[in-house]
Amino acid sequence: MLFLSAILTGLGFLALALSLDRHYRDVLGGKLPAGRRLALRSGGWLFLALGLVTCCVARGGQLGPVWFLGLAALAALVVLAVMSVVPSWRRSG
Repeated sequence: MLFLSAILTGLGFLALALSLDRHYRDVLGGKLPAGRRLALRSGGWLFLALGLVTCCVARGGQLGPVWFLGLAALAALVVLAVMSVVPSWRRSG
């Protein structure tokens, strides 16, 4: 269940990162449409909320949020690392 929470949290941070013009352009190329921006932001927050819920289900109401914060920090670090490398992949490919 914690693995699912980590995946959901990572997807949430990835969606929130892609909802920014610069990151969208660097990763996917092109201009970010307004409708897609809203969908990415909404989906990102939804994934983060689902990650919190799955942590609370797996570890309870007292330790769940603590586990979620740890997983959120780890997921944000992974997304940061991937987003730093992807533009160089696009330039070399």
